[in-house]
Amino acid sequence: MGAIYLIRHGETDWNHQQRLQGITDVPLNQAGVAQARHLAVRMRRVRATYIFASPLRRARHTAAILHWACGWPVIVRHDLREIDHGIWTGMTVREIGQRFPLGLACWRTSPEKLRVENAEPLQQAYSRASRFLRQAIEVARRADLVVVSHGVTIALLICVALGSPLKSVWAFSHANACVHAVCIHGDQVTTCETLSSALL
Repeated sequence: MGAIYLIRHGETDWNHQQRLQGITDVPLNQAGVAQARHLAVRMRRVRATYIFASPLRRARHTAAILHWACGWPVIVRHDLREIDHGIWTGMTVREIGQRFPLGLACWRTSPEKLRVENAEPLQQAYSRASRFLRQAIEVARRADLVVVSHGVTIALLICVALGSPLKSVWAFSHANACVHAVCIHGDQVTTCETLSSALL
């Protein structure tokens, strides 16, 4: 039995401002670095072998802090990047609601149907999350591993792990530096839960 620890990167200024970042390479802010350092101390109890990280700077920096504290090597995986929000990138939810009210309503209620100019469709991001998770499960059968990625991508990974429909993806939203443990037995996911400080 193994585990995959899904970690959202630490906070950035755009997170603080509630702006959609997508593939824009926004760095961690001071709060985000502090979150990652605090998380690294807690994660020392975990017996992992590798960290798989998104290529975006905020995820790689979070992964690097975990590496410095825990010694796990970091492997960059491009399929762990965040979804591209297209023309919504850089906007706050309020701004999107003002400019694209119907689009925002669709994003909240039927995200699998939404099409935004120049954006990656959610179904496409779901497919790469599914592909990565299948590969990660193979690794987790032999050793625990850590994954550092992004809000939407991790929500999609959890959605895939639980076999939930794509439209329920927003039920799995989570804060910066939050940890979810996906437990594996053989090639099957047995549980997926959010871990508090007390459980690490």
